[in-house]
This record gives sequence, structure tokens and C-alpha cells, in this order.
Amino acid sequence: MIKDINPHKLSKSSVCKLTYPGKRAEEIANEFQSAHVHSPPTEVIIHAGTNNIITDSSKECFDNIQLLSFRIKSTFMEARIAISSLITREDIDVTLKTQETNELLKDLCSKEGYILY
Repeated sequence: MIKDINPHKLSKSSVCKLTYPGKRAEEIANEFQSAHVHSPPTEVIIHAGTNNIITDSSKECFDNIQLLSFRIKSTFMEARIAISSLITREDIDVTLKTQETNELLKDLCSKEGYILY
């Protein structure tokens, strides 16, 4: 859902967009550790989990997004973290699991001082 975002149009400051199409949150967490970023970001937006919600329980999906957020925070300690709520999938009905996961993410953001979109 972020594939068409042009980082150069987002801000006058430097913006880096890392995408992992088709990856699950835990795969992104593992690959993220080897990502190369020119300078530490001041803000990171996490948009992950829609590939997890198909097979995982709400709790498992949440746990994997939480792991990703903690890895990002430990790498970029000064960055402000924002988590994008899971979006509704049109190919399968996982509405209830999506809502449950979003509630867990809301609690995480409140507890950790993250922003929830």
C-alpha cells in the first residue's frame, strides 16, 4: 500500500522508504537488521501485518509487529515510531482478526509512546 509513495514529495528533509513486498512482519524484522540507511531517521512509520493476518491469530500478528517495532526502536533509538493500523483486505474476510490486532496495536502505542495511524 506504500508502493506508489514518492519519498521526495513527503518532506523537504531527507526521506527513505524501505519496502518489503509480500513479507510477513517477522521477515521484515529479520531483514531490517541488514538494511542500509544513510543517516538515522527521526521518524519511522511501520506498515506491516496484512500478510500475517491471513494465517496468524490476532495475538501472533500483533507479537510479530511488536517485535518489528522493538527492533526498529533498538536500531534507531532517537526515532519517533508510528504504526499504521492494519488495513482491511478485500481478498479474504479477516475483519474480526484485523480489528482485534488493531486494538492490541493501540494498547502497544499507548504503552510505548508510539503514534498509531
